[in-house]
Amino acid sequence: MPSISTCLIEKNVFFREGLKTLLAETDFRIEETYPDFSASNIDDHAKSDAHLIILGTEDDDNDDGACMEEVIKSVKAARPKSRIAVMTANENSNYIASAFAAGADGYLMRNISPPALIGSLNMIMMGEKICPAAMLKMIVKRETEDKKIVPGQASASNLSLREIQVLKHLAVGKSNKEIAKTLCIAEATVKVHIKAVLRKLNLANRTQAAVWAVNSGMIAEQEQDTCSYPRVGHA
Repeated sequence: MPSISTCLIEKNVFFREGLKTLLAETDFRIEETYPDFSASNIDDHAKSDAHLIILGTEDDDNDDGACMEEVIKSVKAARPKSRIAVMTANENSNYIASAFAAGADGYLMRNISPPALIGSLNMIMMGEKICPAAMLKMIVKRETEDKKIVPGQASASNLSLREIQVLKHLAVGKSNKEIAKTLCIAEATVKVHIKAVLRKLNLANRTQAAVWAVNSGMIAEQEQDTCSYPRVGHA
């Protein structure tokens, strides 16, 4: 993978230096570092469009997200081609929704494990929308209430070994193409397996399948740090 030009905006010195050290061992090349979110900072010092902008925030759960929403919009306007990953300790669902509505591509918790962080950033650069597993649970709850669906009544014993393998990869945010490559099967076969999983578990979509896999204990703890929104149009 070619190096990814990265801009890091983080006011916590300890956290900022830690991220710089961690990312130094990856394909994410930090070329710009700022101590605050000021959109004018981005405008005044921008020399080139970074592929990825990491926005760090320590705002607590009492924040309604308005400040961060404005920051994301400003950064997006200044760097329209850049992907934006928010790193925060705030799990408020309204805050998360505001971040995505403003143009964020990922919403990552500050206590995320290093492997999950790198994996999440890679997924963001591939076009996935990344959010905490808790957000997925909220989404599926809303969907099931709206559609009066009773998801996941069946057990994993109804699934074949291959279906379980596909489900595990789906739950950690892999696309059909990535699953196919990992399991050495055709992408069309992956789609068939996913449809079978949804049917057997009485689930409506990939989002519910991801949540079911997490809740059932199928996904290891370190893999639960983040999950991705399934791409529209996939089975």
